Amino acid sequence: MLGIDAFPAAEVKNMKVDTRQREFAKASSILREVERRLAWPRGRSKRDFGFEKGDWYLGVGLFTSDTEPAKSLKSRVRPLWTYMAWFGYHGEEGGPPSLGVELFCGSGESRNKIATQLRAKLRGCSIDATAPPEYNEFHLIVDVRRHRMNNDCEWFCSVFRTLGVQTIA
Repeated sequence: MLGIDAFPAAEVKNMKVDTRQREFAKASSILREVERRLAWPRGRSKRDFGFEKGDWYLGVGLFTSDTEPAKSLKSRVRPLWTYMAWFGYHGEEGGPPSLGVELFCGSGESRNKIATQLRAKLRGCSIDATAPPEYNEFHLIVDVRRHRMNNDCEWFCSVFRTLGVQTIA
């Protein structure tokens, strides 16, 4: 009634982080390196992580900007809002992670054009351009569980390079 979740502390009462697990630290380092290689404008990205209905995600949201490389990606995606893209890891609780890039296209036409280009150049990826519009956004999701790149950072960068975003070494 007051908009306060009932007993929010009950969710974390018995949770502990196992410091021997290094996967999240590795994932965070990889995501930080992808951001660096993209040379995304300062203050125009945001770390994003959570757990909903048995699914978890850890990634970076990218916002529009009038400076490169955000300007180039914005001209292709044509987002309706400032939130333009997301990249990171996601999966079901207890299952293996997937790598993903999600674009928030402003029209079905821009989504279909980008999907066609990605399908022609990216092999072994799931490219989903079928989700119905949500808040007038047309989501395009590129997903892979395994890839042939040397590392995950290179895979994320290859998706953005395919979209015309220059990366630095």
